[in-house]
Parts: sequence; C-alpha cells; structure tokens
Amino acid sequence: MKNFIYIAMAIAAPIALVNCTKEKTIVEVQKGNTILSGTETPTATLGSVGDYYLRLPVYDFYGPKTAEGWGTPVSLKGAPAGQSGSKIHSGSGAPDADKGNEGDWYIDTVNKRLYGPKTATSWPTTYIGLGADDEDDEEPDQPITAADYELSPDGKTLIKWKNNKTKNLNMQADPVLKNVTAIGNYAFEDKKKLITVVLPDNLLTIGDRAFANDFFTVESTMYEIRINIPNKVTHIGKEAFKYRGLSSIIIPNNVVSIGEGAFSFNNSNSVVISNSITVIPKNAFQANVFTTVTIPNSVVTIEDEAFFVGKLTSISIPNSVQVIGKNAFGNNQLATLTIPATVKEVKENAFQNNRLTTITFEGTTPPLKSNKDNNTIFAENRIQHIYVPASSVAAYKALLPTYQSYITAK
Repeated sequence: MKNFIYIAMAIAAPIALVNCTKEKTIVEVQKGNTILSGTETPTATLGSVGDYYLRLPVYDFYGPKTAEGWGTPVSLKGAPAGQSGSKIHSGSGAPDADKGNEGDWYIDTVNKRLYGPKTATSWPTTYIGLGADDEDDEEPDQPITAADYELSPDGKTLIKWKNNKTKNLNMQADPVLKNVTAIGNYAFEDKKKLITVVLPDNLLTIGDRAFANDFFTVESTMYEIRINIPNKVTHIGKEAFKYRGLSSIIIPNNVVSIGEGAFSFNNSNSVVISNSITVIPKNAFQANVFTTVTIPNSVVTIEDEAFFVGKLTSISIPNSVQVIGKNAFGNNQLATLTIPATVKEVKENAFQNNRLTTITFEGTTPPLKSNKDNNTIFAENRIQHIYVPASSVAAYKALLPTYQSYITAK
C-alpha cells in the first residue's frame, strides 16, 4: 500500500479513467457501478442507480445513487490541497494505522470501500461500500484482539487464527502480530472469508497448509485474493496456499524452498518465482491460469506435475535444468519448445496434451531413457518438426520411434 492520490485526481489502482470531458469525468469501478465527477451538484438525470459522484472542487461525495436520486453528500474536504488532510490514499485491504494524516480518506481498491476521514488517533473501522455487490450485509472487520489468535509462548509463531469472520487482516499493523516470524502449519486453513492478508515484515517461514482451503470458496471467485509474502521469507510449506484463490503469485528471492502443491489450484494469472529455488516441487503450480512463466537459472529439477493443467502458451527452460518430471507441463497450450543440452532426463508425459508443433533438442545425448516409453512425452500434440543435432539424428529416432519421420538435423 505505497501509493496515494491527491483528492482532485481520479481514483487509481484497478479503477481506470475511461472518459474525460469538461462537464464530467467517468471512472470505472466495476460493471454497473461508476464514479462520476464534475464541478456542479449532480442532476437527477446524471448517472445510473448505484453510481457515485465527486463534486470538484468542493469535494462532496454523493452516492450510491438510488431511484430517489443522489441523496446527501459526504464531505471529503480536508486542509488546503497538497497539505495534510487533503489526500485520498489507496491500497489493498483496510488502511494501515500509520497511513495518512488526520482528515485524509482511503480507498480499498480490492474491496471497493471508502474509509475516512481519519481522526487524530486512527482510521475508522466502518466504511462506505463502493461496489455494486457490497451491500454491507456483513459487519466490517473488527479491531484485532487476543481472542482472535493463538501464539507460541515466545510470541514468534502464529499457531492458529481463530476468528472465522476475518476478511482483511494486517498483521504488520498490529503491535503484537508484527513480531511473528513464523506462520504455523494449518494456521489459517479453511478461513474461507479471508480476502487480503498483510503478513509481518520479519516473517521467515510459512508452514504446511497455512492458508489452504479444501476447495474454491465463494470469496475466491468473487474477490481478488491478495496475500503478500514478505521479502525475508525463506521457506513456504507443502500446500501452503492450495485452493486459496490467489490472483497473482510473487515468491521473493530469499525463498529457497517451497513444498509440494504450495500454490496449486489458485487460478492465478501471473507468477514470479524466486531465483534462489533449485527445485520446483511436485504439483507446485498445478491448476493455475498464467500463460507465461520465467523459470529462474537456479532451478535444477522440475518435478512431476509442477505446472500440470494450466494455460501456459510459452516457456523458457534455462540451462540450469537437468530433470523434467512426469507430466511437468502436461495439459497446457505450448506451441513450441526448446530443451537445452543440460537436461539429462525428460520423464513420461512431460509435455503431453499441449499444442506443440515444433520441438528442438539441443543436446547431442538424448535426455531419454531406453527402458521408458518416450513416445508418451509428446502424446496428444500436433508435432510437425523435431530438430536435433546432426550427429544425433539416429539416436533420437531410436528413442522416439513414433516420431521418426519428424526428426531432422537442426
């Protein structure tokens, strides 16, 4: 939550400017719900039911519009522009306690909520819902209390989060939870309402199934689920985020190991993998929807089903990789593939059921085992060409008999 926006500017982050005229500015929030702005009081014919209106330069905020009209505005006016109390901040989840100054406002761009004005001591816990699906039918998150969690005796490990109603959690903003360095096994397992979590800056480890669900939840399909992984984390446990519904995955470079299935079944549309990881474990990123992935030069082994069932259209396998496991990239949408000379073994079904037309092997020694059915590696593809070193054409044909007619010297 780094950015802020002067109040006279359009609300940023995922809210995008779609039209601008002298009379009004339209800022898209979500389908069927826009924020309009202008210099005059909004007329009854302006906008639609569910819309909002920001009157400049007096900064009166109207809405949501109902069938009866715009209603009474909320004043967003603070101190003179550019000074304390004249800003709208934005970020993911509820505002941190140290964000902004007295009189400021804050927009949660993930959940479409407006907080403010900030008092001399804190941000209010109540908010104005800006989303069409936010009817305030649930209570806003309450301040964190000791009853919400269980810690280890030294206060360094979060053993269990007990509050099943928590949707947005900022551990770094809490004077006790900011000291946590480990999230224990199962600590947030099946806490289905979680939407955003800000973990402590000094966190080092995340345990097995720490944030896992047993299936996709209503929240994971309706909201953009965000859980930051702090830069000091070194280990992420088995199935730590399985079925959590993360919208994106960023694994910091201090992470040296992740467990099997750590980020499986998330439907994430982007991923950044730590350049300190040497093994991408079994099922690590199974069932996601990102179309590209950069495999770091540190990776030596890509284990079975690591990227199984996804939307990958392109990959670049670095020269560090030596082993590609069973079904590692099966059931994706790859069209071309280059296997570097460093790869010593490609296992069964590794690239089955893609859209491969062209494959290039760079190694003079085929990375294939004579006692395995290598034909399954590229089963259910659209092979037209397999290019191999000129000196190795015969060796590759012997190990890939089904594809002999496609194998030629590169």
